[in-house]
Amino acid sequence: MDRMKVVPEKSRHFRGSSPCISPLNPDREAAMSENRLLSWRHLRWTLAGATCIFLVFALPSLMRSAYSPGVGGEGARILVHVLQGGLMLLAIGTILTAVFLLFAKTKRPRGIRLLLFGIVLGALTIQGMGLANKAENEAFERFAAETEPLIVAIKAYERQHGVPPERLEQLVPAFLPAIPDAGLSAAPRWRYSQNRQADGSTEWRLAVVVAMLGEIIYVPDPGCGSRGAKVTGGTWCYWPW
Repeated sequence: MDRMKVVPEKSRHFRGSSPCISPLNPDREAAMSENRLLSWRHLRWTLAGATCIFLVFALPSLMRSAYSPGVGGEGARILVHVLQGGLMLLAIGTILTAVFLLFAKTKRPRGIRLLLFGIVLGALTIQGMGLANKAENEAFERFAAETEPLIVAIKAYERQHGVPPERLEQLVPAFLPAIPDAGLSAAPRWRYSQNRQADGSTEWRLAVVVAMLGEIIYVPDPGCGSRGAKVTGGTWCYWPW
């Protein structure tokens, strides 16, 4: 009886293949790659939308922090304007790109998605800008109310001495216990000056610079809005540069 020839175990597998792993089905591998691509596309749109929505609704909060003492300051206000402009440019660019894609039949579905995204982003950005502007107006109104004692003290000094003070420090301690802060992180410093008029009288001017983008000036004339200024608190006017 002839001896049976024993075939080594390793010879029973394909050369170069692992004894425990079989080659993947090409169709299955292609399907898996396509599913991963679709998942990434959906995730990409979700992340982009969530980021834009977050930025839009962060604008009012950033604007409020810009005018909260010791919180935001000039950097926060400038960041708000940069985000507003960037989001609006992104919305306009997306809509223009979508319009061009709509003329190509093969890319029309993508163009429709981009168009919808651009319209929604533009609408949300406009709403966020409105809320940020409202927060800024509220800060200006609060500023006008909180600085009223300083205005009263300057006028009282002028009535008593016949001329306004040369420096705000001259109001202390007879008219004020201390010079109050401007109360706005975006406008932390006072700018007080005097101008000699032709009739010999002296006109004083009190202002604060707002984040390198404008100036809030005390104007006794409540009609400053007719000269292109944004009226706040009746006698305080904001002039953007």
